[in-house]
Amino acid sequence: DDVSGSPDTRFVKSFAQPYVRIDNKLVANDWTDLTNGSIANPINIDENGNALPSSTTVVWSHVRTDGTKDGGDTNDCLDWTGGASFTFGGLGSWSATDGTWTDTNTLSNCSSALSIYCFEQ
Repeated sequence: DDVSGSPDTRFVKSFAQPYVRIDNKLVANDWTDLTNGSIANPINIDENGNALPSSTTVVWSHVRTDGTKDGGDTNDCLDWTGGASFTFGGLGSWSATDGTWTDTNTLSNCSSALSIYCFEQ
């Protein structure tokens, strides 16, 4: 999320088509399934279908499991534009299928090099 919104406000919510990874593995049957606190398969591959590096299992997120912002407009690395060492960003876990896939309730320094989730609409 950033100052312009969150997935809940910016996504075209699919209620008829599933959300799938690039390798066609199911993530969620629809928007309701995507935001109910668990997903079918972890989002643990990149845009080319390659496994994510095992050096870290967290991604930038700052989104609650229901797709809304995770607490105001803070902890989003200055709207994901800056890597200042004195700012922080919310994290999700790319290895998880429970609610922590999008919200681990932890923060990281914005100077950290981490992946993000990308959803094609």
